[in-house]
Amino acid sequence: MLFPVIFLGTFWKRANKEGAIIAVTIGTVVAMYCEIAEPWFVVEYGWRGGMYGLLVSFAIMITAGYLKPVEKHMDGLWNDIAIARRGQGQKTRTDKTG
Repeated sequence: MLFPVIFLGTFWKRANKEGAIIAVTIGTVVAMYCEIAEPWFVVEYGWRGGMYGLLVSFAIMITAGYLKPVEKHMDGLWNDIAIARRGQGQKTRTDKTG
């Protein structure tokens, strides 16, 4: 279950390495279990095992993100991105012709 890790790692500053590793591992195990064992809820609701693995991966990534504080280098990176976005609308030309 790589999608939650890539998506949250790209767009959420609280995503961290530990949460990503656990989310991929547990999400894959849940998906494989649901596909192989076909528990009652998979049969009853009609979702594939991968959907349950995806939901578990998202839940783990979000939980791990709030359990661990944001690292300083990540906080600085996101602040730099915010500063760059604010400065996008400003003109950068220095010549005054025209």
